[in-house]
Amino acid sequence: APQEDYIRRSLMRTKAVNQASQKKTQLDLSKALSQLEKLQAEIGRSLIGESVYTADDLAQSIKRIKEKIAGYEALLSSIRQDEVDRIKQLEMIGPAYAQFQSWAEEFDNASLEQRKMITCRLFNRIELGRDYKIRFEVNMTYKQFCTEWTGEQNEKSAVV
Repeated sequence: APQEDYIRRSLMRTKAVNQASQKKTQLDLSKALSQLEKLQAEIGRSLIGESVYTADDLAQSIKRIKEKIAGYEALLSSIRQDEVDRIKQLEMIGPAYAQFQSWAEEFDNASLEQRKMITCRLFNRIELGRDYKIRFEVNMTYKQFCTEWTGEQNEKSAVV
């Protein structure tokens, strides 16, 4: 699939999942806020003697509801931040894809000696087993690779 279609589909899928989570959390939050309002109104009735609940019982219930509300607000904030982070990650795919393409073209156009040199820089070890099963050890971690193509500098990152 072309790069743009993949990014668009991933972005739409991420947004849909995130929006569903946001809606559910927002609904739970609004229910909790509604309960809080009812409990606060009930406290007033309790103080004038019109409620079957004691002020202490209502205070404990209000405390639990406030804790729930704080949890929902934190979750909602986390969901929103997660959406922003995922969108940034997906936007970074374009430059990485272009980088991979240029590397592949460069490797294809390189001489045999240059290919060997590139391969030696990329891999620590390559093993060929029975039935041509290949096992290899890459010369850098995924995190190091990602910091290389995003332009960030990492003291341990390998230069390819």
